[in-house]
Amino acid sequence: MVPDSGGALWVQGGMVQDSVGALWVQGGMVQDSVGALWVQMEMVQDYVGALWVQREMVQDYVGALWVQREMVQDSVGALWVQREMVQDSVEALWVQREMLQDSVGALWVQREMVQDSVGALWVQREMVQDSLGALWVQKEMVQDSVGALWVQREMLQDSVGALWVQREMVQDSVGALWVQREMVQDSLGALWVQKEMVQDSVGALWVQREMVQDSLGALWVQREMVQDSVGALWVQREMVQDSVGALWVQREMVQDSLGALWVQREMVQDSLGALWV
Repeated sequence: MVPDSGGALWVQGGMVQDSVGALWVQGGMVQDSVGALWVQMEMVQDYVGALWVQREMVQDYVGALWVQREMVQDSVGALWVQREMVQDSVEALWVQREMLQDSVGALWVQREMVQDSVGALWVQREMVQDSLGALWVQKEMVQDSVGALWVQREMLQDSVGALWVQREMVQDSVGALWVQREMVQDSLGALWVQKEMVQDSVGALWVQREMVQDSLGALWVQREMVQDSVGALWVQREMVQDSVGALWVQREMVQDSLGALWVQREMVQDSLGALWV
């Protein structure tokens, strides 16, 4: 133990303390060359600025497990961060996590990334939440380079403006299936939109759907388009309805470029004036 009454520095082994500036550090390193276990810990705390940091690193050369953790907290600004990284070079698993929270601004973020270089599985997730502005975002992306499955999802919600968005995209390069979906909803203006697109490059089937609804003006639209490049069948449908003015329209067009069949249908109905074409 070595005390310094002037600068108020206090040292014991691997522990250092400064009672004036309130700096507190503790470090420890453990190494076992036989079992190859390696640990290093560090903790730093400053009571004046209220900064609090804790780090830990663990490594095992035999099992090839590698872990690193870090935690930072500031009780004044209410910033809170936690990070963790895990890597196993034998199984080739790689994980990284991060969590950030600010209780003053109410920002909350959580990220996770997982990668397996052997099976080629790749996952990334992110979630952000702000309880003041009520912004909520969640993203997820999954990729498997072996089976060639690729998925990306995103969900965004704003409870103040009442905007709600959900997107999903799926792609399989082996079977050549490609799907993209999007849904948007605004509960204030009552606009509701849903889109879907599906494509299969092997069978050459192509489908696109769209549906729009406005519950205030009561406008309702549904569109669908289907195309088969092999048999050259082409179909397009559209339906529009206005429940306020009671106008109802339905259109359909079918075309076959091989047999040269071409059909177009349109139906219009007005339940007030009873017009039908």
